[in-house]
Amino acid sequence: MTDFYNHRVQKFTADGKFLLQWGSNGRWSGRFHYPTDVAVNNQGEVFVVDAYNHRIQKFTRDGHYLTKWGGISYGLSGKWPGWFRLAKAVAIDQEGYVYVADAFNHRVQKFTGQGKLVSWWGGLGSDLGQIHYAAGVAVDTQRSVFVSDFFNNRIEKFVSMVPKQSKKNIIP
Repeated sequence: MTDFYNHRVQKFTADGKFLLQWGSNGRWSGRFHYPTDVAVNNQGEVFVVDAYNHRIQKFTRDGHYLTKWGGISYGLSGKWPGWFRLAKAVAIDQEGYVYVADAFNHRVQKFTGQGKLVSWWGGLGSDLGQIHYAAGVAVDTQRSVFVSDFFNNRIEKFVSMVPKQSKKNIIP
């Protein structure tokens, strides 16, 4: 779990026993500036949303740094594909694709587990779903993507997310 104000990740057993922690405040690899979410893939790799550094960082299950992606390493944000303006949440599907709720770019971005951009959708006025502040993201076993659309007070469901093809359902 992320520890937002202490700029770290903590790992516990299912019954709440503390196991380990890693990270501290900073912009360097392995450090965080207000982490907001974490997801674990089938291999046990840990993906951390490093929100105010506008990036995703990837670690081993024991907290050893592997890689990062997003804006350049100085914590700059951006609207360009693959960059974030306040990454908020992360989800991983059964195939290992990583979905990131990119809050102030009003979109979701999909990456490989190594950080290569696959696709993105959303945005204000977009034909692929009008997301206004993507605050959360989840993926089900059929690869439907659920996005918490904060300012529109709704959850949006995107079905069979293949680049540039979308069937959208809005759940009020």
